[in-house]
Amino acid sequence: RETGEVARICLALHRARPFTHLAATDGGRDMPNKWVGDRFVPRPVVSYGVYEGPARFGRPVEGSGQLEGGDDELRLAFGQGLWGGRLPDDWQVIDAEMYAVLAYLRKMATSED
Repeated sequence: RETGEVARICLALHRARPFTHLAATDGGRDMPNKWVGDRFVPRPVVSYGVYEGPARFGRPVEGSGQLEGGDDELRLAFGQGLWGGRLPDDWQVIDAEMYAVLAYLRKMATSED
């Protein structure tokens, strides 16, 4: 249900202001368990990610409008559309979320396509 709602919103935005690029962004903070002796020491890990969709893959199937390709090719194509990185440990989740958006905007500002 939520996917359909997102699709409807994106279509409405596209009709009002056509765009050619779209990405999903995310940021997060995790506290992996780390014990030093009998003492718990929190060590946050903060990161962000951007997903731009799969890279081109597959071979056209003549006369069908379909593509064919193997599972490995499909996994590689989806992996190529995903990127991100680690952020400073003292950043909060909202910092990571906003950095993900900024990283994508920076990429698009210097993109030639």
